[in-house]
Amino acid sequence: MAFGLIQKAKYILAMNSPAFQNRKRSAIEFLIGMQDDNAFQKIESIILELKYQAVQSDSQTPLTIDQLIKRAKLSNEDYSRGNYTTQEEVELASDNW
Repeated sequence: MAFGLIQKAKYILAMNSPAFQNRKRSAIEFLIGMQDDNAFQKIESIILELKYQAVQSDSQTPLTIDQLIKRAKLSNEDYSRGNYTTQEEVELASDNW
């Protein structure tokens, strides 16, 4: 069901908002009105992955101060959402390596 919701949202945004800025505004308005937490979590996960990829693409060159701050903010967001692995979990997983 959530996938269909996302597909519909993409279609509505593409059909009603030809300018990029308008499409972004429409997406934000859609997110504000969203009631489906599972669908929102999926969208949130995609956004975080895109942020992570943006940071990773810069990993071949030394980080600027802004990039370092951006990476730290992403890490804090992950931690706040519980998206991390504890030392104990790593140790348990490594027993099976």
